[in-house]
Parts: sequence; structure tokens; C-alpha cells
Amino acid sequence: MAKKQSQLTVDDRVFVGRVEEQKQFRAALAETLNPPAGENLPYVFLLYGDGGIGKTTLAKRFRDIALQEAPFKDKVQMLWIDWEDERKKFPELQVGREQIQAEDVFDVIRAAAVRNRWGRQFVAYTKALKQTAEAKQQVAEMLTTGDKSDE
Repeated sequence: MAKKQSQLTVDDRVFVGRVEEQKQFRAALAETLNPPAGENLPYVFLLYGDGGIGKTTLAKRFRDIALQEAPFKDKVQMLWIDWEDERKKFPELQVGREQIQAEDVFDVIRAAAVRNRWGRQFVAYTKALKQTAEAKQQVAEMLTTGDKSDE
């Protein structure tokens, strides 16, 4: 009697194919387990491509590999950001791709990190945001009051 092979699923849906992509992801992820000496910055994996080709499902498969398979299980932390979900929350992202500012992207990443209790990773960025806001306020005040020394 033949042994029944279990089906691979992603979010309770059968997942087939993308064998080469999974292999490449495992290889890239394995490299992150032993980074070069002195390199302690996080790694970022981004997927991009035309709509409707299965990027989200593939990303979820990568998530499952990173969080559930040896040797990665319990060695990888993941911050999951679904850009389409974030676009609904942030009006700054509801524009054409060319009009999205870098600061808006960082704000979205920071907000997702804070929601996932990773806020401590953004202390320096939060401080820089505060300093920038204060500087903008000072400039605005100077512009609205004018230079009184000319009178």
C-alpha cells in the first residue's frame, strides 16, 4: 500500500509549485543565520511583480518556511507587512507609486513595527521625527512672525 503524501498548505489552502523560489529562499535565509562578523543589521526580503501572479501566497509560504522549518524555526523573527492592507490605513500611500515619499514608507514600517511590539527598534528614528517636527515648527514660526529686526 502506497504511503499517502501530505499536501503542502498555506493558510489552509493547497500550495503547489514554486519549487525553485522556495529553494532560493531557503538558501538566502540560511545565509542570514551566520552573518559576517560585525554585521548585525536585519535582513529584508521584498517581493515585487505584476498583480495576480501569486506574490502574497508565495510570501506566506516563505513566512511558513522561516517560522516553521528547521534550521530556521525559533531563529528568525519576522515583521509581516502587507502593503495593500497598509495602503488602506495610510492616505499618503493612496497615490501613484511615483508620488510616495520615502518618509511615508518609513512611517508605515515603523507603525507596523510598533503594532507588533517592535517599537524599541525605532527609538533613533522616532527621535529624528520629533526633531524634524520641532525644526519645521520653528521655521513656520519664523516665517509667520517675520524678521522684526528690520523695523
